[in-house]
Amino acid sequence: MSATILIIEDDALMRKSLASFCKKNAFAALLAENGRDGMSLFNQHSVDVVLLDMRLPDATGTELLAQIHKLDAEVAVIMMTAFPDLKSAVETIKNGAFDYVTKPFEVAELLQTIEKALQIRSLKSEVLRLKRTLPRQDFPNILGASAAIEQVRAMISKVGMAADTPVLIMGESGTGKELAANAIHSASERNNKPMVAINCSALPDHLLESELFGYEKGAFTGAAQRKLGLFELANDGTLFLDEISEMQLNMQPKLLRVLEGHPFKRLGGTKDIQVNVRIVAASNKRMDEMAKTGHFRHDLYYRLSTFVIELPPLRHRADDIQLFAEHFVAKSAKHMRKAVASISADALKVLQQYHWPGNVRELRNIIERAVILCDESVLTSEHLPGQLLPASRPPAASAADTDWSLADMEKRHILWVLEQVGGNKSAATRRLGIARSTFDEKLKKYGAS
Repeated sequence: MSATILIIEDDALMRKSLASFCKKNAFAALLAENGRDGMSLFNQHSVDVVLLDMRLPDATGTELLAQIHKLDAEVAVIMMTAFPDLKSAVETIKNGAFDYVTKPFEVAELLQTIEKALQIRSLKSEVLRLKRTLPRQDFPNILGASAAIEQVRAMISKVGMAADTPVLIMGESGTGKELAANAIHSASERNNKPMVAINCSALPDHLLESELFGYEKGAFTGAAQRKLGLFELANDGTLFLDEISEMQLNMQPKLLRVLEGHPFKRLGGTKDIQVNVRIVAASNKRMDEMAKTGHFRHDLYYRLSTFVIELPPLRHRADDIQLFAEHFVAKSAKHMRKAVASISADALKVLQQYHWPGNVRELRNIIERAVILCDESVLTSEHLPGQLLPASRPPAASAADTDWSLADMEKRHILWVLEQVGGNKSAATRRLGIARSTFDEKLKKYGAS
């Protein structure tokens, strides 16, 4: 399909010449002798390039340029003038014109300028098409191939496109809520703007307020200078509120007011501040239950939970444990400059049978510890801590044993592990996950050294 060129030129001879030029180069030409007719044609047709005279009987080229770009910011506008002026040329380009040509112009030069404009327009259209049609599923930091995590990726991809929608991420500790928040920001149109994070459980409410909203010099003792709050720092970007369920009730209405679009003031300030921030919040508690019981404001919960993503615990992603384990082995070995290259089948079996109360974070820490202990190229079950190994678990206590003390149970467990490894104390300490000195002290304590 040929490109359509809109020519807005009051000189009849020049219009005719440009129309002939378009026909020769297989462009469709739309002709207008003034600004009013030009804008009428622009509204009625799909235009690729506008050739716009700087001086028209009813408007200036600068005025029409602004009107055109209000309707279509991507259309290329090439300004034409018989009165060359470097200052005007610079101003025109600053105002959004694609280029600036002086009459009379060389036909070859004009054709080259138009073709360049059409090429850039085509590239922009293709990028926009890909953004709208291709699923945003490439989140390299979110590992896993299980159906559960694929669903999470799909949800992140979809909600990422909705650049203003608040998102609430819920999941047990260690499931990767901050990784998911980062992925949402990366998948959004805000990804070239800041993402700012704060842990709401790490600060008391008065400090949390000053962190979020900032303060003026002298607002309180120790406020030696103005400090911008996280809302201002995250303007046009994303603010990640981790552990939002820990926010005190008296702080919640202040947050709600900002989320509803109202301005805020820095502590000690008088100036209203308006920001455009997307909120992504996370919690390891059931926020819906907290709202029902009054432990969290229900109106704030409803505002935050416009779109909810629940991260599955690792025990529901057994198919992903091998992928995580191999990833963490490679990462830890590289960091520690060790020759550990793989993980054995027996070690993988142990990892896959464990229930992982600490989820991915626990798995990462256990693999890191195992790599430290491993001096071979293959990490085996011998390098894993004792609580993971089925063989290191003594039989369940009988009813007669229920009055044992914790010391009795510890003694029974340690001696049982030592028996399982044939009296090898080094192997026993590895299985138990304790230092050799601690192990020796406990054996002495229980009279088994």
